[in-house]
Amino acid sequence: MGFLSWLRSFANRDNALPYPGNPGKFYYLINYDEEYKEILSNLPNRETAISELFLFRFWLTQYSYRLQRTKGVSEDLILRELIPDGLNFGKGIFELNHRIKFEKLFQCDFMKLMEDRFAKYDQGVISENNPDDPIGLVYASIVLATKLTEDTPLELDLYLIEKTNKQFTEIVALHVGDIESAKRIVRELTFVP
Repeated sequence: MGFLSWLRSFANRDNALPYPGNPGKFYYLINYDEEYKEILSNLPNRETAISELFLFRFWLTQYSYRLQRTKGVSEDLILRELIPDGLNFGKGIFELNHRIKFEKLFQCDFMKLMEDRFAKYDQGVISENNPDDPIGLVYASIVLATKLTEDTPLELDLYLIEKTNKQFTEIVALHVGDIESAKRIVRELTFVP
């Protein structure tokens, strides 16, 4: 077994965490070149783009798990498990798989970068109160689009909203047990283009 295979198997371990499934499959174990192949070739810088996508999917994962948490499980408990895993293990696997170093690419500390991005995505959740976007996923997707390219065409916004809803639906399905129930819940909570 190669080192990357061992890391993936370690990341997929079954443990007693306060949430179902493996959150890593939503942001650090995916192949960004494959998952986002429709847009990466049209973006100015592949490394920056997949790094921004990683940060967004990391944010979306922790946010989705917090929204769907089991009764009796606090947001703080989920954050205490998810954030350190992403900061250390997740970031390391992502950088190894994609041959990227965040600090070198962005010329700043990863923690500062992550906090900045999370704050920008949280803004739609905290302040928007938009009936068409009750949980702020459209706002966050559009903020991501602005991080990917200066000129954000409507097609890019719609593509990212669709990808965001897909990831959110998959996390909801872990909590409710099946994809059809998750789709119904997500239709009520999000904008579906």
